[in-house]
Amino acid sequence: MRGNRVDPGELCRAVESYLCRKNDGHLIRIVGPAFELVCGWAAAGIPLRVVERGIDRRHLRYHARGPKRHPLRIEYCEADVLDLFDEWKRAVGLSTAAGVMEEPPGAPRVDEARTEGRPGVARSRRSLAAHLDDLAARLSAWDAPPGAAVLEIVRAAGAGELPRGGEIAIDGVVVAVTLGVALVFGLALGLVPVAGLAAASLQSVLRQETRGGTGGRGVQMFRNGLVVGQIGLACVLLSSALLLLASFQRILQIDTGFRTDNLLTAQVALPEARYPSGDDRRAFAERILQRIRAIPGVTAAGITSSIPFGDDRNNSVIRAVGYEERPGESLVSPSLITIDGGYLDTLGVPLVEGRFFDERDTADAMRAIIIDERLARRFWPDRSALGGRMYGDIELRDDTVVFTVVGVVAEHTLYGLVDQPEQVGAYFFPHTQLPLARPTFAIRTAGDPRSLVSAVRATVAGVDAELPLFFVQTMDELVGARLTSRRTPMLLALGFAGAALFLSALGIYGVLAYRVAQRRREFGVRLALGSSAAGLFRLVLSEGALLVGVGLALGVAGTLAARRALAAQLYGIEAGDPLVAAAVVAVLTVVALAACALPARRATRVDPVRALSAD
Repeated sequence: MRGNRVDPGELCRAVESYLCRKNDGHLIRIVGPAFELVCGWAAAGIPLRVVERGIDRRHLRYHARGPKRHPLRIEYCEADVLDLFDEWKRAVGLSTAAGVMEEPPGAPRVDEARTEGRPGVARSRRSLAAHLDDLAARLSAWDAPPGAAVLEIVRAAGAGELPRGGEIAIDGVVVAVTLGVALVFGLALGLVPVAGLAAASLQSVLRQETRGGTGGRGVQMFRNGLVVGQIGLACVLLSSALLLLASFQRILQIDTGFRTDNLLTAQVALPEARYPSGDDRRAFAERILQRIRAIPGVTAAGITSSIPFGDDRNNSVIRAVGYEERPGESLVSPSLITIDGGYLDTLGVPLVEGRFFDERDTADAMRAIIIDERLARRFWPDRSALGGRMYGDIELRDDTVVFTVVGVVAEHTLYGLVDQPEQVGAYFFPHTQLPLARPTFAIRTAGDPRSLVSAVRATVAGVDAELPLFFVQTMDELVGARLTSRRTPMLLALGFAGAALFLSALGIYGVLAYRVAQRRREFGVRLALGSSAAGLFRLVLSEGALLVGVGLALGVAGTLAARRALAAQLYGIEAGDPLVAAAVVAVLTVVALAACALPARRATRVDPVRALSAD
């Protein structure tokens, strides 16, 4: 950017660099229509920071349902960039920012034409544009404390990966609503004691003062109600958080059917211009796998058309020769996956019977197929599936391609641990008979898979220097991305529950501490008349325990009422789980009574002489 002018060339280079970082090092040149698009943004005066924010928003939404198999392109971000530009213009109070910025190089200088002979106006407009640039930078500095600190925590919890999560931001609307709500509640809570004083009579006030009371009955009930409400809310939030935590732990215990540790995944796309035939693609796969397996630290490697927990899915009808569907039974469309001979062994999927693909499954050999146990049980429930014949057409015709079952593998997870359509099985073709144009690598390593990313990139570049390696992720990262929709609500619920627990403890401590301070004379009289310190301790503690008990009762009722809303987010646990309920009651009771103990202990230290001689 030069002065107030957005240089198209500089903007294109900056956007290319930023997109490359977002795409894990995959550089996409901004040429053709993409170049014209960015030049249009430069002509409109869109600052680079606004473009970067638009890319961030689109990137988060693009990956909301897990990792993608294609890099993010600048064309996908157009709507987000323009929306943020509109927000930016509204933030600085203009209907259009282009009118206060200079035109790009080569364009007519509209401002100069309109202000010819009026240098003061031209200078004021340029000053206004510079001022707006500075103001926009400060308005868009969402990482300023303390709001951005909270925002970063929310994003770290994965909220940005949820649907529309990329739109989470601290802007003027958020600040205004927050201040408005805080102001309304602050005034409302401050008016309660004022209203009590206005309604109180002098006689009642003097009577309460001579008794060492803590205020009118209405004021006391209001304070107690606040404490009870805090405890009840903390109970509901803590119950929900612990249920989500227990559910998440059960999800993590689901057996995927293969080893997810020390597994690196990556993808390449073979250009048709350089790899036009199946022979070219087969030769590439053989060369690249041979070199990857030779990398120190790599124990096994394979290729596939669809990696577990990825986005590449292909389902197709498959039938068995001689199998007749029962009345009412529909055709099945299992997952169709193309692999090489080492892929299933690399994942660690157990071989139930038969064999994996090997050198016998050439392009000219018998058409081979591997199925999982679900399909084997469906089509051959009473015998071995080996040697069985299958076809992919609705009807078996003379020209139908028939495949022979050479192996059966154990069931394993393909798309997700939960929240996925019911899987009806999977079958596999050898890549030698169905060459892949977009193979995905599965690489088993002896140690941290991330430590071998550079070596894998160099190996791919050694085979084809113009072939980028993208979507480089570990299997643990892929699994984690699929669990975002459950992990994020759990983390946020834990955060809110912790805050509510702290506020409830603070509230009950504040109420009891205030009571003890107001009743010092009463406690002095009790001690002077022979009451013990232990008796005063129990008195104050019992008052706090009563509030805790009422709050817990309301909290348990609220938790039971929220069971239906929680049911959709739970797995392997009921919303009314007794162990969770007992844990919540125990935690809240311990924390609340600990908060009660401090004011109760202070009551036992009242000096009767000083208390009776006060005032």
